[in-house]
Amino acid sequence: MVNRKYPLVIIVLLLCLVCSMGLKAQQDPSQVVENKIEAWLQCINRLHRENINRQKQDSLWLVNAQMMAYLKKVCARQPGTLQDEVRPTDSAGNPLSGINILTSQDNRLRIYCWDTRTGAYQNHFNAIAQVAAKGGNTRMLVLNDIAGGDANDDRAGTLYSDVCRVRTLLGKTYYLVMDHKVYNNRGGGHAIHAYTIDKGSLIPAAIFKTNGKLQHTIAVEHDMAPYGEWAEDDANIKLSDDSKTMYVPLLKKDSPAPRRDSLEVKPVTAAAGTADNANAGTGSRDYYIYRFDGFHYVYDKEANKSLKE
Repeated sequence: MVNRKYPLVIIVLLLCLVCSMGLKAQQDPSQVVENKIEAWLQCINRLHRENINRQKQDSLWLVNAQMMAYLKKVCARQPGTLQDEVRPTDSAGNPLSGINILTSQDNRLRIYCWDTRTGAYQNHFNAIAQVAAKGGNTRMLVLNDIAGGDANDDRAGTLYSDVCRVRTLLGKTYYLVMDHKVYNNRGGGHAIHAYTIDKGSLIPAAIFKTNGKLQHTIAVEHDMAPYGEWAEDDANIKLSDDSKTMYVPLLKKDSPAPRRDSLEVKPVTAAAGTADNANAGTGSRDYYIYRFDGFHYVYDKEANKSLKE
């Protein structure tokens, strides 16, 4: 009688072990997300490295569409992933190239942005945002989907490169999102956008005061011609570590006119009109300096006195 119970006990123990493993897997959704992203990115990179024929090009588009569809579902239905670290790596544990996963310091905003490898002469990016909503829920917002554009650069999207935040004197939080474009080898553009979060939506916030007006975006563009090879870091808008000081690159007088509509927003030429045109400044490039006064980023006249004709 006792001997007959042993198989039953073993079966019960095995069932408990299986259930425990299943519960553990369910409790670690970030690992599942990482694994799926890794698989798609590796497939995208492999297809890109190979000699692309029409059939493989179609496969590349399909893999990107599958990855976008999956992240849409995850961002909307799995709010816990917003709090978890998601860090896709290769078999050696090195971060996979071709993707930026940017998360705000308070874990209320995350952006997934990846190179689809579909551009012939220019990088084309997909991007999706996961935004905190009430009740511990999250909402998703598609920032760019290459499948939704036409055959020109309108589908190219932009590389989202940083997400920061700053708080007002009344405790309101603004999220500062930076994006960056490179136009082949000829130059590029950099922009900073300000948002608030309301009911799971990103709402543009007009907190940059330039030319006497408030706007939610500042953008600059550069061509490599006047400066030799275009230096990405020099041409970027910068923020101090506490995000309360903003440095906007000064476009020199001999710079070529910016290309129209090459950014999603109308370019603003380094707050022209609010300061003297200058050739002296910080390091190898000049910057207009803005300070956050507790409510807006305002041109700092005292800090910019060193700018000269």
